[in-house]
Amino acid sequence: HTEHALAQAEAPAKTITRVTGPGEKLILTMPDKTKIIVNAMSEISFTSAYGKEERLIKLKGEAFFDIAPDSKPFRVQTNGLTTTALGTAFNVFAREHQYKIALTQGKVRVGAKDKDVELVPGQMALWIPEKEEMGFSVQRFNKEKITAWKEGRLMFDSKPLGMILSDLAQ
Repeated sequence: HTEHALAQAEAPAKTITRVTGPGEKLILTMPDKTKIIVNAMSEISFTSAYGKEERLIKLKGEAFFDIAPDSKPFRVQTNGLTTTALGTAFNVFAREHQYKIALTQGKVRVGAKDKDVELVPGQMALWIPEKEEMGFSVQRFNKEKITAWKEGRLMFDSKPLGMILSDLAQ
């Protein structure tokens, strides 16, 4: 009986992937009580072993993370960029060859290749892989504008109509 339980415990972790379509949002509550809101046209994946030894999420697109405090670091990977957090809330945008990590509370470290930067609430790290020699650009951001999408609202700030229509399609 014990051998069977041991063999079951060592089964390889399965990858779980969720994809959102146009105009669709997804709210996930992870086993550790971390809440993830996935924006439209995005893909998120994690393994069935999430939370056992590490808390790792892979993302293409955009998601907002409200992280449950835990001794295990929480990491989000978007291609070569990794955002690491301990009990915090932040938005990750990974589209159109640019990455924006906007911290709303707590503290995160964002790293790519040999460069990294720590953010405090109200700061956003901007990473453009084609200009990677410049490293991260850190700037302030408007929380309302960056996170309005998760409340089902869109904010437009003197944008051309074509860009507004592109935002609406996501």
